[in-house]
Amino acid sequence: MSNEKTLSKLKKLLALARQGEGGEKDNAERMLNKLMSKHGITLEDLGDETEETNRYEFKYLNKYEEKLLFQIVAMVRNKKGTSYFQNVGARSRLEIELTFSQKCEIDLAYELLKPSMYSVFDDAFSALIHVNHIFPETQSSDKEEKPLSPEERQKLMRISGIMMGIEKTPLTKQLKG
Repeated sequence: MSNEKTLSKLKKLLALARQGEGGEKDNAERMLNKLMSKHGITLEDLGDETEETNRYEFKYLNKYEEKLLFQIVAMVRNKKGTSYFQNVGARSRLEIELTFSQKCEIDLAYELLKPSMYSVFDDAFSALIHVNHIFPETQSSDKEEKPLSPEERQKLMRISGIMMGIEKTPLTKQLKG
Protein backbone atom coordinates (compact mmCIF):
# COMPACT_ATOMS: atom_id res chain seq x y z
CA MET A 1 0.00 0.00 0.00
CA SER A 2 1.43 3.40 -0.94
CA ASN A 3 2.14 5.91 1.80
CA GLU A 4 -0.64 8.27 0.63
CA LYS A 5 -3.17 5.43 0.46
CA THR A 6 -2.13 4.26 3.90
CA LEU A 7 -2.47 7.76 5.40
CA SER A 8 -5.84 8.22 3.72
CA LYS A 9 -7.13 4.90 5.05
CA LEU A 10 -5.83 5.67 8.54
CA LYS A 11 -7.53 9.09 8.54
CA LYS A 12 -10.83 7.47 7.61
CA LEU A 13 -10.41 4.88 10.37
CA LEU A 14 -9.59 7.67 12.82
CA ALA A 15 -12.80 9.51 11.90
CA LEU A 16 -14.81 6.30 12.26
CA ALA A 17 -13.14 5.50 15.58
CA ARG A 18 -14.19 8.91 16.88
CA GLN A 19 -17.67 9.14 15.44
CA GLY A 20 -18.77 5.53 14.98
CA GLU A 21 -21.20 3.66 17.17
CA GLY A 22 -20.70 0.51 19.27
CA GLY A 23 -18.92 -2.34 17.51
CA GLU A 24 -18.21 -0.24 14.43
CA LYS A 25 -16.29 2.23 16.60
CA ASP A 26 -14.44 -0.55 18.47
CA ASN A 27 -13.42 -2.31 15.25
CA ALA A 28 -12.22 0.97 13.75
CA GLU A 29 -10.07 1.64 16.84
CA ARG A 30 -8.62 -1.87 16.71
CA MET A 31 -7.81 -1.62 13.01
CA LEU A 32 -6.39 1.88 13.47
CA ASN A 33 -4.05 0.70 16.24
CA LYS A 34 -2.97 -2.34 14.25
CA LEU A 35 -2.23 -0.41 11.05
CA MET A 36 -0.50 2.46 12.87
CA SER A 37 1.74 -0.06 14.62
CA LYS A 38 2.41 -1.96 11.38
CA HIS A 39 3.39 1.18 9.45
CA GLY A 40 5.07 3.04 12.32
CA ILE A 41 2.63 5.95 12.07
CA THR A 42 1.48 8.09 14.99
CA LEU A 43 -1.68 10.15 15.37
CA GLU A 44 0.47 13.26 14.97
CA ASP A 45 1.45 11.94 11.51
CA LEU A 46 -2.25 11.92 10.67
CA GLY A 47 -2.52 15.60 11.52
CA ASP A 48 -4.36 14.90 14.75
CA GLU A 49 -3.41 17.79 16.96
CA THR A 50 -6.66 18.21 18.84
CA GLU A 51 -6.34 17.95 22.58
CA GLU A 52 -9.99 17.23 23.32
CA THR A 53 -10.32 14.77 26.17
CA ASN A 54 -13.01 12.23 26.94
CA ARG A 55 -13.57 9.55 29.53
CA TYR A 56 -12.46 6.17 28.24
CA GLU A 57 -13.26 2.87 29.94
CA PHE A 58 -10.64 0.21 30.61
CA LYS A 59 -11.30 -3.31 31.88
CA TYR A 60 -8.99 -5.55 33.86
CA LEU A 61 -9.34 -8.98 35.48
CA ASN A 62 -7.18 -8.78 38.60
CA LYS A 63 -4.87 -6.58 40.63
CA TYR A 64 -1.89 -7.30 38.37
CA GLU A 65 -3.73 -6.20 35.24
CA GLU A 66 -4.92 -3.13 37.14
CA LYS A 67 -1.33 -2.29 38.19
CA LEU A 68 -0.09 -2.82 34.64
CA LEU A 69 -2.82 -0.55 33.32
CA PHE A 70 -1.90 2.23 35.77
CA GLN A 71 1.80 1.91 34.90
CA ILE A 72 1.02 2.25 31.20
CA VAL A 73 -1.25 5.24 31.83
CA ALA A 74 1.54 6.91 33.83
CA MET A 75 4.01 6.23 31.02
CA VAL A 76 1.72 7.56 28.28
CA ARG A 77 0.69 10.64 30.26
CA ASN A 78 4.29 11.06 31.46
CA LYS A 79 3.21 11.69 35.03
CA LYS A 80 2.78 9.69 38.18
CA GLY A 81 -0.64 9.37 39.73
CA THR A 82 -3.83 9.26 37.73
CA SER A 83 -7.27 10.40 38.68
CA TYR A 84 -9.90 7.96 37.54
CA PHE A 85 -13.60 7.29 37.85
CA GLN A 86 -15.04 4.04 39.12
CA ASN A 87 -18.77 3.46 39.38
CA VAL A 88 -20.03 1.91 42.58
CA GLY A 89 -20.33 -1.83 42.02
CA ALA A 90 -18.38 -1.65 38.74
CA ARG A 91 -15.37 -3.70 39.81
CA SER A 92 -12.65 -4.38 37.28
CA ARG A 93 -13.57 -1.30 35.26
CA LEU A 94 -12.41 2.24 35.42
CA GLU A 95 -12.70 5.39 33.35
CA ILE A 96 -9.84 7.79 32.74
CA GLU A 97 -9.92 11.25 31.16
CA LEU A 98 -7.60 11.08 28.12
CA THR A 99 -7.07 12.35 24.61
CA PHE A 100 -7.96 9.92 21.86
CA SER A 101 -4.29 9.41 20.95
CA GLN A 102 -3.45 8.61 24.59
CA LYS A 103 -6.29 6.07 24.69
CA CYS A 104 -5.01 4.37 21.52
CA GLU A 105 -1.46 4.24 22.85
CA ILE A 106 -2.66 2.76 26.17
CA ASP A 107 -4.82 0.16 24.40
CA LEU A 108 -1.93 -0.95 22.21
CA ALA A 109 0.62 -1.15 25.04
CA TYR A 110 -1.84 -2.94 27.35
CA GLU A 111 -2.70 -5.59 24.76
CA LEU A 112 0.99 -6.17 23.98
CA LEU A 113 2.25 -6.24 27.58
CA LYS A 114 -0.52 -8.33 29.16
CA PRO A 115 0.55 -11.64 27.53
CA SER A 116 4.17 -10.84 28.35
CA MET A 117 3.26 -10.29 32.01
CA TYR A 118 1.51 -13.67 32.20
CA SER A 119 4.46 -15.37 30.54
CA VAL A 120 6.75 -13.94 33.24
CA PHE A 121 4.31 -15.12 35.93
CA ASP A 122 4.38 -18.61 34.42
CA ASP A 123 8.19 -18.66 34.45
CA ALA A 124 8.31 -17.35 38.04
CA PHE A 125 5.84 -20.03 39.16
CA SER A 126 7.98 -22.76 37.56
CA ALA A 127 11.07 -21.31 39.27
CA LEU A 128 9.29 -21.32 42.66
CA ILE A 129 8.29 -24.96 42.18
CA HIS A 130 11.87 -25.98 41.33
CA VAL A 131 13.60 -23.95 44.07
CA ASN A 132 11.31 -25.47 46.71
CA HIS A 133 11.28 -28.97 45.19
CA ILE A 134 7.48 -29.12 45.08
CA PHE A 135 7.17 -32.30 43.06
CA PRO A 136 7.32 -36.06 43.70
CA GLU A 137 10.72 -37.33 44.82
CA THR A 138 10.62 -40.22 42.41
CA GLN A 139 10.10 -39.39 38.78
CA SER A 140 8.94 -42.16 36.50
CA SER A 141 11.24 -42.62 33.56
CA ASP A 142 8.65 -44.23 31.28
CA LYS A 143 8.94 -41.42 28.77
CA GLU A 144 11.68 -41.32 26.23
CA GLU A 145 13.71 -38.13 26.61
CA LYS A 146 13.82 -36.06 23.48
CA PRO A 147 16.07 -33.10 22.74
CA LEU A 148 14.79 -29.66 23.75
CA SER A 149 13.71 -27.20 21.11
CA PRO A 150 15.43 -23.78 21.02
CA GLU A 151 12.27 -22.25 22.57
CA GLU A 152 12.28 -24.80 25.40
CA ARG A 153 15.98 -24.15 26.05
CA GLN A 154 15.33 -20.41 26.14
CA LYS A 155 12.46 -20.88 28.61
CA LEU A 156 14.67 -23.05 30.88
CA MET A 157 17.35 -20.36 30.83
CA ARG A 158 14.79 -17.71 31.87
CA ILE A 159 13.51 -19.95 34.66
CA SER A 160 17.08 -20.66 35.84
CA GLY A 161 17.75 -16.93 36.03
CA ILE A 162 14.62 -16.36 38.10
CA MET A 163 15.50 -19.29 40.37
CA MET A 164 18.73 -17.51 41.36
CA GLY A 165 16.68 -14.71 42.89
CA ILE A 166 14.31 -16.92 44.88
CA GLU A 167 15.14 -18.08 48.38
CA LYS A 168 13.99 -21.53 49.32
CA THR A 169 11.07 -21.49 51.73
CA PRO A 170 11.78 -23.85 54.62
CA LEU A 171 9.12 -26.54 54.71
CA THR A 172 9.07 -28.69 57.80
CA LYS A 173 6.78 -31.62 58.17
CA GLN A 174 4.47 -30.97 61.08
CA LEU A 175 2.81 -34.36 61.26
CA LYS A 176 4.59 -37.61 61.95
CA GLY A 177 3.37 -40.92 60.90
